[in-house]
Amino acid sequence: MFFESGKIEKIKILAFKDENYSIPVPDTTEFELLINPESLSQKFTLEYSNLNNKPSNGQNATYFRTPPQSFSLDVLLDATGVIKDAGLLSIAIANPFATQDNDVTPLIQKLKKYCYDILSDTHRPPFVKIIYGGVDIYKGALQSMDIDYKLFTAVGKPLRAMVKLHFISSISPTEAAAAKDEQSPDITHQKTFKSGTHFTLLSNDVYQDVNRYIDVAKANNMLTFRKIKTGTTIFFPPIEK
Repeated sequence: MFFESGKIEKIKILAFKDENYSIPVPDTTEFELLINPESLSQKFTLEYSNLNNKPSNGQNATYFRTPPQSFSLDVLLDATGVIKDAGLLSIAIANPFATQDNDVTPLIQKLKKYCYDILSDTHRPPFVKIIYGGVDIYKGALQSMDIDYKLFTAVGKPLRAMVKLHFISSISPTEAAAAKDEQSPDITHQKTFKSGTHFTLLSNDVYQDVNRYIDVAKANNMLTFRKIKTGTTIFFPPIEK
């Protein structure tokens, strides 16, 4: 998803005022990275609780919730004007072209406007969308920002910085409701039977109960569920309370 053939695309950060990602933060367009990072990090976690309040090896752990996904991104900011490729990332040498006016601070302030600064009307930081090659690869909000200054002028002004951005996922109520409905056993689902698919497993995916396949077969007027043609549309009715 992240890498495609053709021209090199730069990762871009977009800032929005609303959780629907439809109202851009004023005076922002897109923050394009100077150099794409060598890696992107996503973290998925699950939380469990032990009802017995005793140390557990995992066998007695009870699922509690799924916290928001996290996403980490390293952003290189450079005010020397000499960086051409990723090979210069690890080099910290005096730049003969730098003047006393060179300073990476304005770039840091610009980046903060896209993800860190509190908006006066919403009283919160922006919602952030990260795009790579025209594709949304993450939607969320900033959790933390770590700045590591790498290079300075003779008078101590920072010339280069590596900024580590850590985000947590955030989706709109509409998307959340759609995701909930999509997984809910209380609404009618529709699935297409594919070659190699197990009918009982499809039922289990919807109802989390493998024994529901008999009810589904009846609802679809099936004489048998052992010989289903590929491409057959199967309806999964709401379960009874």
